[in-house]
Amino acid sequence: MPCSWSKAVVDIAIDQGGCFETSRPTTHSDPVYREGGVLHYCVTNMPGAVARTSTLALTQATLAFVSDLRCGGRRTRLALAPAGCFECRRTKMKSRHLKFPAIALAIATSSCSSYRIDDIDVTHKDPACARECTGTYSSCVSGDGQKSELLRACRDAYAACVKTCSKKP
Repeated sequence: MPCSWSKAVVDIAIDQGGCFETSRPTTHSDPVYREGGVLHYCVTNMPGAVARTSTLALTQATLAFVSDLRCGGRRTRLALAPAGCFECRRTKMKSRHLKFPAIALAIATSSCSSYRIDDIDVTHKDPACARECTGTYSSCVSGDGQKSELLRACRDAYAACVKTCSKKP
């Protein structure tokens, strides 16, 4: 059966407001509509139809990025350029769900401008002390870690804890 429509659009960002002027949200049960001679497919939450596959694809796409941000036994310098922010609207997630302090701090920042964590030496002579610093930081940002003044205070407390740990024999 030949296709009677020569133009079609698939709006994969309909959840965030859409990409096209003629886009409007649809469902999996009624996925398409025609407007202006164009066939539209604008299903919200498209990955929900193939949750396992989309989760694996997202994990594959972001794993290298997350691996680059890990804190592991060396001086950490974290810089997020706008391209590394995924999307500004998505950076305001709760940082208490993140395992690594540097990632929590980066994602909790309210803008996508470059952000650096300087002079935080995560090389600890005492592993228990390292865990204590990370726990202190996590507790600090788990409250309302999206306010910039609180983030600065949490970062400063973490840096002070790390300096103390580094000086231990």
